[in-house]
Amino acid sequence: MPILTDGNELALVGPVAMEGGFAAADVIAALATIGRDSDIAVRLNSGGGLATEGAAIHAALSAHRGQVAVTVEGVAASAASLIAIAGDSVAMARGAVMMIHDPAAVTIGTAADHTRSVAGLERLSAAYAQLYADRTGKAADAMRTLMQAETWMTADEAVAAGFADSVLGDDASDPEPTAFAYGLYARPPERVMTAAVATPDRSPGTAPASSPSSSAPVSDPCTPASGADAGAIAQLCAEAGEPSTMVARLLSEGASVATARARLAAAATIRERVTAARRLTASIADTFADDAVARGLSPDEVSTALLARLTTDPLPTIDSHPPDRSPPATARLDHTAIFDRMNRIKG
Repeated sequence: MPILTDGNELALVGPVAMEGGFAAADVIAALATIGRDSDIAVRLNSGGGLATEGAAIHAALSAHRGQVAVTVEGVAASAASLIAIAGDSVAMARGAVMMIHDPAAVTIGTAADHTRSVAGLERLSAAYAQLYADRTGKAADAMRTLMQAETWMTADEAVAAGFADSVLGDDASDPEPTAFAYGLYARPPERVMTAAVATPDRSPGTAPASSPSSSAPVSDPCTPASGADAGAIAQLCAEAGEPSTMVARLLSEGASVATARARLAAAATIRERVTAARRLTASIADTFADDAVARGLSPDEVSTALLARLTTDPLPTIDSHPPDRSPPATARLDHTAIFDRMNRIKG
């Protein structure tokens, strides 16, 4: 999504390299538009996302030749905390929070695959710890200890620890932390959870729910409560033949195992209907099903789109005579046949 908002100001809002957020390519393109020597202001509000993308954005901001002033306006958690510390100056809005922890991943495969994943995570965690150490002036081992404990910091605590330089706002005020879906993380402190909002459980075909304007404790039963749920979701996706991007999407949405089963069943139905429709016309792209699943469309929404395509595109012909008869006569499929075919697909 575009992130250049106003002159030399970049607004990085939403997840890192996930649907509805921003990626390293977006940041690099915005910096190129501004010019490498220009001073920039970065407004950050992100719960994190893909660790490698966070590292790439940190590298891009660090390499910028102009001054980079970062303001954490709400949340800078996980990969977004690494983006925050890339600034030449880092300010925290009063009420903003920062969190650092070890990068995580979902691995599907053999024992060798899991071993490689562990080694990769260790290297990535060490790289994060060193960058935090460079920023704070403390030892990398000390930073890694904080990461392993999943450390949350208020604005004042982030400044005291060296992650930020200043706190914006009236020193006398003591606002609640910014509202966010803190229940996605393993160990958010009580003072942060008082401002938590439930993660929306998005059924296929519905738009993401907006965050409530009022703060409320997390009560969403669809938020995974343990790593066991994440493992079960990963296993379900593997058994369904869905890519790892589906695992990441479900976990980022806070889906429960039950919700994951429903989403995977919907995805299977979508793929069946698209496969059947592609037998009738070659104009449906081979990526149609993947795109529909990634967008969260429901099977009925996909059927509607397929029917619209089938009723507007030229349809195949049926040879109504044996091959040895000449000349062959052809008859076009009528719309009733199309709907009958699609109804069988739905069933």
